[in-house]
Amino acid sequence: MKVRRIDDVSGDTVEAKVARAQIALDKGDVRGAMKELQSLDGAPAQAATPFMNQAACTLAADNATQMLTQQVLQQLSGQTGFSLEGLFSGAANDSPETLSGLPQNVPYLSPALQERQSSFVK
Repeated sequence: MKVRRIDDVSGDTVEAKVARAQIALDKGDVRGAMKELQSLDGAPAQAATPFMNQAACTLAADNATQMLTQQVLQQLSGQTGFSLEGLFSGAANDSPETLSGLPQNVPYLSPALQERQSSFVK
């Protein structure tokens, strides 16, 4: 078992950077955590690579979700006619780089996305 402190966030040490990244994640700030971890070098950077890959997929999925939500809201508000074909072709045409390269499943669901999902279920 490894124990690391997360209360010492000042400085440029690996421990401080990881602590700041953990604090950002606890607040649901995946982008902020990635920013902290991008400054790591050597073995710590290699150790953070799996997280960084998953975090990048999470951000891409969040962006795609926001884009699709906007498409649905526009169609439901009467700005365009509603059709599933229009929804998906419009989303793919608006920002193909957002959807391309995503894995079939993303194992991490960001706190922000979890919160949005729970608000739709109510």
